[in-house]
Amino acid sequence: MADALAMYRQRPVPEILPKMTLTEAGVVMLYPGDAGYNDGDETVAGPRNRFWMLDEAWRYEKTPD
Repeated sequence: MADALAMYRQRPVPEILPKMTLTEAGVVMLYPGDAGYNDGDETVAGPRNRFWMLDEAWRYEKTPD
């Protein structure tokens, strides 16, 4: 247990700062690194880091770094 705690103390804490956007199909949570994050606009072209919560299914979308 001590080894595990020591390992996690050395790791940076991830920032999870979503911006919620409503669409006709459902909710999109935009995360830092997503092209639409700064403006809260899911239609902006570019890198993706988002979570779709749609009526028919939920899915995570992230382009490779």
